[in-house]
Parts: sequence; structure tokens; C-alpha cells
Amino acid sequence: MSERREYGAAADRLTLGLDAGRPQLGAQVHPAQASVARSQRLEAELRGDWLRRVQGVHAPLRQQAELRAAGRVGRLPFMRSSNLMADTLTGRDETLDFSDYLGAVEGSEVMGLPHAVVEKQLGLL
Repeated sequence: MSERREYGAAADRLTLGLDAGRPQLGAQVHPAQASVARSQRLEAELRGDWLRRVQGVHAPLRQQAELRAAGRVGRLPFMRSSNLMADTLTGRDETLDFSDYLGAVEGSEVMGLPHAVVEKQLGLL
């Protein structure tokens, strides 16, 4: 995979998908990003704690199982998932944040070459 990175961002995006030139998930893009991630984690913990108190121990466990199932929904590798099920389970569908309106790759009309992306995932390329 490091051999492909030598050819430039255009070649990466054709074979590795549109996220090839973006920073990785662990990389910080903005200083406030760590604070937002921390507050989201805290909010999820508080929601799980509240759910446990109101409905019992089974409720947060069931929600975690449903979130895992939502993460396993299969798509073709060149198609982005809207994550509608996960967003509904976490309550994110009721909020508006930066990724909803600042031109995220998920909402882009540009798509990589489907055959190249599938061949890359299968290890043929």
C-alpha cells in the first residue's frame, strides 16, 4: 500500500477511494476536535447511565448490540453508507454539526472507479 502513495493523491483516490487523501481517524484536524470527541463520549456514557437507571441493565446492552449490528450493514466498497440506523440509535439524527453541511465526502456526488475500488478490496490490484 505504501507503494501506491508514491504516485500521488490522484492515483490513491482512484484505487483506495475518496478518503485516501484525508487525515486518518486518529489524527486531529482542529484543536477543538478532541474536546468535541470527549463531550460526545461523556454524553453517551450519561445516556447509557440514565437508560440503565430508568429501564434496567438490559437496555444499554441491547442498544450496544443494535449499534454493533448497525455497523455491520454491508455496502459495496465504493458506496458510502449514510449510517442512518446508527445515527437514529444514538440520537445524532436530531442534531446538526459541521459534517452535515461542510461538504463531507459522504455527501459528495463524485465516486471513485467502482471496479478499481472492489479490486483493491479483494487484493487483485
